[in-house]
Amino acid sequence: MKREKRLILGIGRRAAIAGTVVDGGTEKPVAGATVEIKKGPKAFEAKRQVLAALPDGERLLEGFARARSRFDGGFVFVDRRRKGEDGTPVSLDLPVGRYVLAASADGYLPIANQAVGRAEGDARTQYISFRLTKKQG
Repeated sequence: MKREKRLILGIGRRAAIAGTVVDGGTEKPVAGATVEIKKGPKAFEAKRQVLAALPDGERLLEGFARARSRFDGGFVFVDRRRKGEDGTPVSLDLPVGRYVLAASADGYLPIANQAVGRAEGDARTQYISFRLTKKQG
């Protein structure tokens, strides 16, 4: 009996969360800030648990559930297991649902509970901006 090989291609539209972190007083970018997805839909949380259990789970979670802002204050959550044509990680394809994010940086008060949602069929990148307040003293 001849075995049949099947190739299944998944053509999906990518969706991501990206944004900026700025100083709320000066509007200048805050480099090196940590932006974290604190809570996501069930499919996201299930994947987070699987990644956390892997031997290199902490490295994989960096990008998946945590991102660092660049020199220009920009950040994007990426999939470190997949690479683009140039070898860099690709933006994370997020499940539909509501996400709760938080941002923090040295010398600033943290911001928590910023919500962003992704609706069924919406493949656009969801942008969110964090305006951090400097700590007093």
